[in-house]
Amino acid sequence: MDNSNVRRPVRPSFAEDVYGTPGGRPDSGHQPEMCESSLAQRRAAQLPKLKEISHDIKPSMDLHGTRIEMDEIDCQYGDCDSYCAELGELYSYSEMDDWSTNMEAFTKYMDEKNQDSNWSSLSLQNKKRILIDISQRLENSEPHIRHEAMRILLYLLQGAYRDFKDSDEGDEVSIGTGVDVSVGDKGTGEFEEDCLISGATNAYMLQELGLIQLLYSTLLVETHAPFDQNLCSFRAGSRTSSASNSRSASNLDLADSLERKHHRRSATLADNEALRIICSIIYHVVESIRREDLIELIASKSDYTVKKLQMLRENFVAELDDPVEGTNTPLVHVLFDMMPTFVRGNNPHFPMKKILLITWKILLTILGGFDALRKEKAQKRRDSGLPPMEDTLEVAAKLKPTRISEGDAAIRNFGGVRLRTNPPPRSFSRQLACTSTDGNLKSDDEEDTPGEIGQGRRGGSSDEDDGNDGLLGVDGDDDVLLDRKTPDDEKKEEPAKTSKQEEDIDLAPVKGKQPEPSTPVPAQSVQAPKFTDKPRFRNTSGNTGRGDVTPRATSPEPLSKLPWSSKVRESDVEAFLQSERQKFFGYKLPSGDSNTIFGLPPPVYQSVAAFRRHLYVALGDLQIEADVNYNRFPFSQRENVRQTPTECLYRRLLPNMSDYVIALLKMLLAALPSSKAKGDAVSILSDVLTPETDNNEMLSNSINLDTSNKNVLEDVVRVAIDINRHKEIVVKACSAILILLLKWFRLNHVYQFENLSQCLVLANCLPLVLKFLDQNMCRYVQSKHELAPFNYPHAPLYYARNGDEWPTLNVDNVDNPETESRSYYLWRNVFSSINLLRVLNKLTKWKHARTMMLVVFKSAPILKRCLKVKLGLFQLYVLKLLKMQARYLGRQWRKSNMEIISAIYMNVRHRLNDDWAFANETRSKSWDFQSEERELKIAVEKFNSRRYAHLYPVLAIDQQEIAASAKDYLDKTDLSEFEPVDNSIQSVLSYQPEFSERFKKNYSKWLEEEVFKKSIDWERILINSQDYICYLYTRRNRFLSTSPISYYPNKICPPNPVTKTPFQEAALNATQNLYFDPRVTSDDPEVQDLKNGILAGSRSHLARAITLVESKHPRKRAQGNFLLKEIMVNEKKRFEQKGTDSLIFRVGISGSPGVGKSSFIEVLGETLIKEMGKRVAVLTVDPTSATTGGSVLGDLTRMQNLSRNPKAYIRQSPTSGALGGVTRGIHEAIILCEGAGYDIVLIETVGVGQSEYAVNEMCDMFVLLLSPAHGDELQGVKKGIMEQSDLLVVTKCDGELEAKARLTRAEYISALKYMKPKSDVWKPKVIPASIYKPETILEISKKMYEFWDVSSKSGNLLSKRNQQLTTWMWNHVNDELINLFKSHPEVMRLAKLLEREIRIGKTTPGMAAEQLLRTFFGVKENL
Repeated sequence: MDNSNVRRPVRPSFAEDVYGTPGGRPDSGHQPEMCESSLAQRRAAQLPKLKEISHDIKPSMDLHGTRIEMDEIDCQYGDCDSYCAELGELYSYSEMDDWSTNMEAFTKYMDEKNQDSNWSSLSLQNKKRILIDISQRLENSEPHIRHEAMRILLYLLQGAYRDFKDSDEGDEVSIGTGVDVSVGDKGTGEFEEDCLISGATNAYMLQELGLIQLLYSTLLVETHAPFDQNLCSFRAGSRTSSASNSRSASNLDLADSLERKHHRRSATLADNEALRIICSIIYHVVESIRREDLIELIASKSDYTVKKLQMLRENFVAELDDPVEGTNTPLVHVLFDMMPTFVRGNNPHFPMKKILLITWKILLTILGGFDALRKEKAQKRRDSGLPPMEDTLEVAAKLKPTRISEGDAAIRNFGGVRLRTNPPPRSFSRQLACTSTDGNLKSDDEEDTPGEIGQGRRGGSSDEDDGNDGLLGVDGDDDVLLDRKTPDDEKKEEPAKTSKQEEDIDLAPVKGKQPEPSTPVPAQSVQAPKFTDKPRFRNTSGNTGRGDVTPRATSPEPLSKLPWSSKVRESDVEAFLQSERQKFFGYKLPSGDSNTIFGLPPPVYQSVAAFRRHLYVALGDLQIEADVNYNRFPFSQRENVRQTPTECLYRRLLPNMSDYVIALLKMLLAALPSSKAKGDAVSILSDVLTPETDNNEMLSNSINLDTSNKNVLEDVVRVAIDINRHKEIVVKACSAILILLLKWFRLNHVYQFENLSQCLVLANCLPLVLKFLDQNMCRYVQSKHELAPFNYPHAPLYYARNGDEWPTLNVDNVDNPETESRSYYLWRNVFSSINLLRVLNKLTKWKHARTMMLVVFKSAPILKRCLKVKLGLFQLYVLKLLKMQARYLGRQWRKSNMEIISAIYMNVRHRLNDDWAFANETRSKSWDFQSEERELKIAVEKFNSRRYAHLYPVLAIDQQEIAASAKDYLDKTDLSEFEPVDNSIQSVLSYQPEFSERFKKNYSKWLEEEVFKKSIDWERILINSQDYICYLYTRRNRFLSTSPISYYPNKICPPNPVTKTPFQEAALNATQNLYFDPRVTSDDPEVQDLKNGILAGSRSHLARAITLVESKHPRKRAQGNFLLKEIMVNEKKRFEQKGTDSLIFRVGISGSPGVGKSSFIEVLGETLIKEMGKRVAVLTVDPTSATTGGSVLGDLTRMQNLSRNPKAYIRQSPTSGALGGVTRGIHEAIILCEGAGYDIVLIETVGVGQSEYAVNEMCDMFVLLLSPAHGDELQGVKKGIMEQSDLLVVTKCDGELEAKARLTRAEYISALKYMKPKSDVWKPKVIPASIYKPETILEISKKMYEFWDVSSKSGNLLSKRNQQLTTWMWNHVNDELINLFKSHPEVMRLAKLLEREIRIGKTTPGMAAEQLLRTFFGVKENL
C-alpha cells in the first residue's frame, strides 16, 4: 500500500514529545511495526532498563529545563482572568456535546409552548414567564423533567447562542467522493461578546425574579443522588494503563502502565450529568453578577438600567451569604462540605473542578479580591493610627525580572544518575512537516524549504526536535550519563529570531501553491473573542531584552533607590539595645524595655533614631497584644467582634477546618503535573473522562496512536490535552482558594490566619508546594494545553451557525503563532504558580521551624531553577523564600550564588538589622524552634476557646493543659472561677452600658469634677435610687424569671400613693361599681367550676369561660378576672416544669376578603391534627354591622369538617367596633385555650385591608394570605401588614391560577428584599399553597413549627410575649378610659351641645375636647 495516499492525523505541539510519531498497523504474522519517532524507538529499546530502575530514587524530571531560554513575559497578576476565559475554563472538551443537547432541549421546550425559539426576540415579560415556568419544573420530583429544565436554564445562561444563527441555511453540499465539504464556513460571526452579554443579562433576570435560592436548593437535591460504584466494576482488560499528564511519562509511569493492581470503576461524565449542569448554572450566575465591569455593557444592550443592575448585584451579594433554604448553612459552606466526602471516596462522582471554581468565585464575591483587601487593610491601619505602607503587588508589578545563570553544581549532586528532561515545545506546524496539505507524506528527516510549513523553526532536523534535546548533553544516545561530556555539549544555541522573522513564518500555505518567500501569508488563526479585558495568550516578542541583567557582586550597578522602604520591628529595636547593653555594661534590662538608652554611646543613639524612623507596627502585633489582655483580664476587657463576612466564614469553617484543608491539598496533589491521572487515591477526572475514554487504552503513555483517520486531531491526544488542561484549572482554583483564605483571615485576626496555617503545615502543604515547583516551571508557565476552537463561547456559536457542525481542528487554529514566542505565557498557570509561592511565603514568614523545613527538603535548588521564569512578581516571591533560608545554607552556598544574593538585595524588602547574607553560623545551627510553634499553638487554642467555645464546646480548653507553659499567676489560674455572678439588685455587670461620644470625650474631666472633688453620700443615693431598684426588679423578672409573665415586687417597692380630688374619688367609685362587683371572691362557685372544667379539657366549659371574660356585666367581669388569675397560676406551674413546651403556639392569620382564610384554616387545622397530632383551637373574628350592630358569625358553616373534630375547637367573636382586626377579649380567650391544653391556636382576623395587623401584638407568628389574582408588587411593598408578617402564603395555587400564583410569589420575594426583617433570627418566607394540594399545606405546617423552634431556642419567644403583655395592658387602659369618659353623665349631656356648635362653626374640635376634659375632671373654669 502506498503510504503517500494516507492522510495523517494531526497533533498539537507536545504530542510527539509524549507519544512519538504514529506508526503503521502491524501486519499479521510479523512483528508490530515500530513507531517512526526515534524517541519512541529508544523508549521501546530501553523498556527493560526502565523497569529495573523504576524503583530507584530519581531526581526531578525537569532539573535543567529546555535549552531555549524564556524571554521576559508581560503578565498582569490579578483576582482572575477575563470574563470569557473564566467561563471557558468551566467546561472540558469532553462536554462539548452538552452544548448541542442544551440547545435541543430549549428548542423542544419552546415548540411545546408554541413560542419562537429565538430568545432575544421575546418580550421581557414573556421571558420572565418562561423562567418562572422553568423554575417550577426544577421543583419537580421526576429527575428527567428536572434535568431538562436545568439544561434549558443553562442554555439561556450560556447566552442562547442559537439566536446568533443566520437566517439563510443550506450552505453545505456533499460531494460524491464521500467527503463532506463546507461551501461557506460562517464561523462565529464575531458574536462572542453578544453571546456573553446575553447570558449575563439572563443571570440578572433570575436574580430579579428571586430564583437564585431555588438553584442552591436544586444543588442540594442533586448532591444526594447516590453513585453506583458497582456498575461495571471490573473492566480488567481495559484498566491496565495510566492517564497521560502534562509531562512525558516517567519510568515509573511506564512500569505501572504494564500492570494495574487495583481494578475499580472511575466516575465519568455519565455519572454526574445533573450535578455538572446545576454547578455550571450556579457558576454562570455567580461569575456574571459578581463582575461590576459588566454592568454598563449589560445596561447598554438590555432593558435594565445601571442603577437597577447595581441594586440587583447588591442584593445578590447580600443573599449569597444567607443560609440555603432547607439548611442552616450558606452555599459556600455547602460546597466546602462536599470536598471531604469527595476525597474520602463517598462521592467520587462530584465534578470537583466546577465545585472548586464556584467556591473560589463565591469567596471573591463575599470577601473581595486583592483590591478590596488592599483597601480594607489601609482602612484598618488608619483606624489603628498606623501609617500606610506600600502594597506588595503594586510595587512588584514594576519590578523587572533578573537573569540568573545556572551552573552545573545542582546537577552534579546527583552523580551518575541518568536524568531526563522535557524537550522544548514543538509547534503544530513542525509536526505537519511530514504531512503536506494534500495528504502526501514526507520523510521525517527531509529538511524544509523556505516556502514550506516548517520555515523559520530553530533546531534543524526533525530528530533534534523529536525530543533528544530534552536530555542534558545527549544527542541520540540514551545511554550516556550526565557526567559524560559530548561534543554537542559545547554547541551554542543559534541566535534568537527577531520578531520580524517570527512573523514571516508561513503556517497556512495555499493548497497546491507555495507562496513566495518574500510574501508572507498571515496565519488564519481563530480570532479570540473581543470581549476580553486581557487576551488568553500573551506575546511580547517585540521586547527582545532579557530583563535587568543582575550585576556581579564585585561591581554593582548604581541604583537611585531600592524599590521598598525598610522595616524594623519593635522586637528588633529591643534586641539591638540588649546587645549593646551587654556589650558596654555587661548586663541586660528586663525584657520589654526598648526605650532606655541612658549611658550608651552617641552612635547607638543615632542607630536607634534610624530604627525609629523605619519602625513598622503590623496589625497582627496589635491584635496579639489585645488578645493577651483579653485572656488575662476577661472581666474588665471586653472584646467587640465585628460580624464581617470573613468572621462569619471563619466561624463556619472552624469545626472542620482540618478536613477542608486536607481535601484541598489532596485535590491539589492529584492535579499536579507529576501526578498520574488515574490510579491515585483521589481521581479528579470525573468531569473529563467519558465512559469510552475510561474503558479503553486512550490514556496510555506508550501505545500506538495511529488509530483514527476521521478526525484531524486524534481523540486520544484531545483527551490528553483535556486532562492536563483540567489539572491546570484545578490547581488554579485550589491555589486561589488557599491564598484568599490566608490573606483575609490574616487581616481579620492573626490567630485565624495562624490556625489555618497550622492546618496547612500539618497536612504537608510545604512539601506539596515544593513538589509542584520541582518541575520545568518555564514549560508549565508556557503550557499549550488549549484548543481555542473548542473553547466557550467559540464552539457553541460555531455549532449553532454552521448547521450543527463542530469546529474543525487544523494547522491554522490549533497552534496559535503567538505560542511560539519565547515571551508567550498561559495566564492561569502564571496565576497558580504565584499563588502557591505566596502560600509558601505566608506559611514560612517569621516561622523559623518552617523555614528549617524548607532547608531539610532541599528547596534551594528547586527555587533557583524557578528563577528561569522571567516575571518580576514571580521571582520576588522566589527570592523571598531563598532569603529566609540563606542563613542556614552555609557560606559556601552564599559564595557560589552571589548572583542570587545580589538579586535578593535589589528586589526584596530589607530590615535595617538583617543578617541573612552574613549570618552568624552559631545562631544558624540552633534549630530548636519547637517552643515557638508550641506557644503559637497554645495562643491559637486560647483564642478559639475564648471566641467560639460558646458555639462549639469542643473548642473549650482545659486550664491544666496550658498551666505547664504558663509564666505567671494569671496564666496559671482559671479565671472563669472568679467570674462575677449577677445576684445583686444593684448589679450593673449583667449588661454592657453604652456611653455617648460626648461622655467618652469628657470622661476624664467628669472624674475630676464629679468624683474626686466631691464627697459621696451613699445613704442618700440609696434612698434616691428606690425607683431605680424597682426598675431593676421589673427587668430581672422579665428576662430572668422562668415565667413568661412579669409581676411587680410590691413588698420591696410599693407604689407611691395617689392623691385624689373629691370629684375623682367619686368617679372612681362609680367606675368600680359599674365594671367590677366587689362581692365576687376567688372561691366563687362559678369560677371554680369553670376552672376545673377548663383544666380537664372540656370544650363546653371553655366556651362559657370565653363568654364570661367578654361580658361587660360587673359581676361577670369580676368572675372572669378571678378565673384568668386561677388559670395563669396553673400555667405558671406547668411552665416551671416543662418550659416552653407547655406554651401554646399562637398563630395569627390575616388577609384581604376573599383570599380564602376560612378554607385555608380548616385544611391547615385538619393537617395539624392528622399529620402532626396537635390539638387545635381556632378563634375567628367576624365584622360587626355598622347599621344593626349584629354579626353573622358564619365561620362554623365554612369549617364544618373541622368543627366536628373532637381535637378542634372553634370560637367566633364579633369585632364590636374594635379596630385592628381583633376583638378585645381575644387575648383572654388565648389564655383560656392554653389552660385547656390546646397545642396551637389559629387567630383569624376580619381581613379588611393592610391596617389590620393588631393581631401581631398577641401572636407568636403572623401569617399573611395573598391572592394570586389581586394586587401587584407595588402593593406588596407598602408599609403596613406585610412588614409585620413572618410567613406569606400565596393561596389558590392550582388550576388556571397556578401560573399567576407563582408569578405573585416571585414578586413578593423581590419586594421583601427592600424590607428590613423584624427579627434577627428569622426572615419572612413566601410559599405557594392550595387547599387541594395537601403537600403544600403540610409544608406550611412544618415551616410554622420551624419558626417556633427557632424563636424558642433564641429566646425571642419569651421576650416578645413579655412585650405583648405590656402592650395589651395599655390597650385595656385606653379602652376603659374611653368607655369611662363617654359614660360620664355631664360629658354625655355636654357632648351633644358641643357637637352642634362644631357643626355650625361656633367652636373648634380642639376647644370642644378641652371643655369635655375639664368637665370630666371637675374643673369649673370652662372655655
